[in-house]
Amino acid sequence: MKDILNFTQIELLRNTLRNAKYFIFGVVGVAWFLGYFIAWIFSHSDSFIDNDHYVDYLFFIAISAAFLGILKGIYDIYGDKELMRKFSRSGLSLYKFFAAKFSVALIIGIFQCYLLTISAKSMLQIPEGVLISTNWLICSFIFICSYAMALVASCLVHNDKMASISLAILLVPQIMLSGLVPYDKLHKAIFLWQSDYERMPPPAIIMPIPVGFEALVTANYKMLIDENGNYQNMNNSLKATIITDEDKSGFFRSHKSAFGVSMWIYDLLLITILCAFYFILAQKIFIFLNTPKFKKSNLKFNKGQI
Repeated sequence: MKDILNFTQIELLRNTLRNAKYFIFGVVGVAWFLGYFIAWIFSHSDSFIDNDHYVDYLFFIAISAAFLGILKGIYDIYGDKELMRKFSRSGLSLYKFFAAKFSVALIIGIFQCYLLTISAKSMLQIPEGVLISTNWLICSFIFICSYAMALVASCLVHNDKMASISLAILLVPQIMLSGLVPYDKLHKAIFLWQSDYERMPPPAIIMPIPVGFEALVTANYKMLIDENGNYQNMNNSLKATIITDEDKSGFFRSHKSAFGVSMWIYDLLLITILCAFYFILAQKIFIFLNTPKFKKSNLKFNKGQI
């Protein structure tokens, strides 16, 4: 734990003191601008209840949180490959180095997601402050899962051009499968073995944006009703997206999952599992690609091409 803390402090100092421009513009500026701009775009109505595009707001902050996480992760390993190889040759544990990077990304993600969601408190006239905390929490989960997913690609890319292409590949499919476009309007092949074309298709279940967007919608729905089902503070567009006993025309599943827990809690658990999976996968890929046996065979292959 002491080594991890030391690595974490080194990374924090490097990202703040030595890269002051990155911290000001890449961490603070981008997150604040996205949060302010998205909230301003959807603040056309003076009444939170009458805001017909509140669900769209939730969708775009989910995308923004994922974008910030992918942007952080896609260059994190790629940019420090030589440093990590030095650690490996020195006999130091790469697992601890990965853990240090992950902890730094978590701190940055929590801070950026706060800036991303706080602007909505006054601009969208959200009636309960707890919604801001909930949206902040879920966006932080989306960020860190997207970061872990991007680490996998970061271990595989070799230059800036490939990193930029990977950014688009990681982000665009998630947007298409997020649920804002009804699933029954998508190509049936995306459902693989399923026949229910109105539910989340299997590829979307392993993506942070679709799962996180569902968590945002169902959590907001849960927070705005009381135990007696009072919809006095309910946003109209938000209510229309939820399948309830009274209304079957919604899109998202009821705020209760099949396991008896709130759906957004279930989604956060799923995101946590995905995050752990991508993080471990990135570790395994990087260690495998930097083993002497693999590098030796890869060198022979390149010489053969020449």
